[in-house]
Amino acid sequence: MPVGTQATVKALSSAIWRRWGRPSFSAIPTTWPCGLATSSLGGMGGLHKFMAWPRAILTDSGGFQVFSQSGRRTIDEDGVTFQSHVDGSAQRLTPESAMAIQVALGSDVAMAFDECPPSDADGAIVRKAMERTTRWARRCVEAESLDGQLRFGIVQGGTDVDLRLGHLAEIAELPFDGVALGG
Repeated sequence: MPVGTQATVKALSSAIWRRWGRPSFSAIPTTWPCGLATSSLGGMGGLHKFMAWPRAILTDSGGFQVFSQSGRRTIDEDGVTFQSHVDGSAQRLTPESAMAIQVALGSDVAMAFDECPPSDADGAIVRKAMERTTRWARRCVEAESLDGQLRFGIVQGGTDVDLRLGHLAEIAELPFDGVALGG
């Protein structure tokens, strides 16, 4: 599945993808960069029209992008405050705002907001991120939804198989339409 972080798959137009006959193609625009332009994209008819793509679009919650801002972000129980890579302004993303942005973008599949710890993180940090991801997932489930939009929970747990399996059981109990494996 190609990534279209800012609502575009780099170097390939949707016409090329259609010509190649990709029936199940989904793009992955990321919530927070697209969220900066939500009002503009909404006015243009949402992601499908903006990207000229009539097939399924999955939007990422922005958890990984926030993780990648490690030197410019603060995580707390409510969400994440970070510095925009575009203009340096302070930005805030919570489970509720991540889901609201994905509703406004009109994606077909919306991912729950998660905390993605570094792959080499200490076990205690991985567990704390996993537990917070579960609490945030519950808030994502309660957030307002878009008719027909599927929602997926995200499993964390680092490279610890037992943590991942335990987290899978927790996330699978929530009323999501699907489950994804997080970084």
